[in-house]
Amino acid sequence: VCPGVTYNVTFEILRNDLGASSEYVEAVYVYESAANGIGSSLGTCNPDGDDYDCTFFKCDGLTRTYTPTTSELTLRIDLVGHSHDCDCDMETWVCTKEDTVRS
Repeated sequence: VCPGVTYNVTFEILRNDLGASSEYVEAVYVYESAANGIGSSLGTCNPDGDDYDCTFFKCDGLTRTYTPTTSELTLRIDLVGHSHDCDCDMETWVCTKEDTVRS
């Protein structure tokens, strides 16, 4: 990121064991790495779909305009009831049900 440049921050989460109502994004934080404290959360998100959808869900309403004063940001996501049900190719971001594709 570039200091002094304003960014529109939006948030998407992988539908990876987030199918039940008890499995959700509790909080999303974007803050400057050198800052004291983490600031306020962008909010919560409860994706629809199945634990094994392995697709990305746009969390509507989790947006913020942010103008950093340094070149480093920290992103933090707090999840409730989450585990590993999807495997993703980190180059293409194509994701599939856990253990269904050989590496």
